[in-house]
Amino acid sequence: MSAISAIGNPIAYMPPASSSASGANMGKQDFLLLLIEQMKAQDPLNPQDPSEFTAQLAQFSSLEQLYNLGDSLQTLSMLSASVNNMAAGNFLGREVLVQGSNIYLQEGGASALRYNLGAEAASVRIDIYNASGAKVRTIDLGPQQSGEGRFVWDGEMTAGGKAPDGVYTASITATGANGDPLYAATRMTGRVTGVVYQNGVTYLDLSGQLVPIAEVMEIRP
Repeated sequence: MSAISAIGNPIAYMPPASSSASGANMGKQDFLLLLIEQMKAQDPLNPQDPSEFTAQLAQFSSLEQLYNLGDSLQTLSMLSASVNNMAAGNFLGREVLVQGSNIYLQEGGASALRYNLGAEAASVRIDIYNASGAKVRTIDLGPQQSGEGRFVWDGEMTAGGKAPDGVYTASITATGANGDPLYAATRMTGRVTGVVYQNGVTYLDLSGQLVPIAEVMEIRP
């Protein structure tokens, strides 16, 4: 009877887990063979409850599905990353629109800055700062309608002369008709000069600033 009891527990005879795919397949085959042997060796006078077989099969099936799901998710993640990496190459040399307030000044020409006003503004002022945080220019745009506006800096500084090439930051101050401040969401444009991959994320290099490819809102030639 002790031999019958031992055979009645197929888990005790399960082979050690293997890291290879073939090991996983052999595990399934061995499990079914052990169940057959268990049925052959059970005591006819005291047969095992069939519900126990069903429970064992259900547990094994659930475990197998979890392993398969993990493999599928990993494959999907790798496929998605591969597609993003291949698509990123098409951005090189093109202008993109992303969230932000940077202005890129190069060879005397600046990138465009877009802003969006939720209501009509009595006045809109744009302050431009260099990389050191010093203000180099203040521009009053006057009254502006609600909705999207576009601004392109000419590169001129308040003190006179042209600002050197580089990355600048714009700050928008808008005031409503009643004198209350208005929020202005900003979007910046920049030309893609490179593609960087970090920690599974694809970034576009906009003149030195890395922007996740998922944040791109618009692409232009």
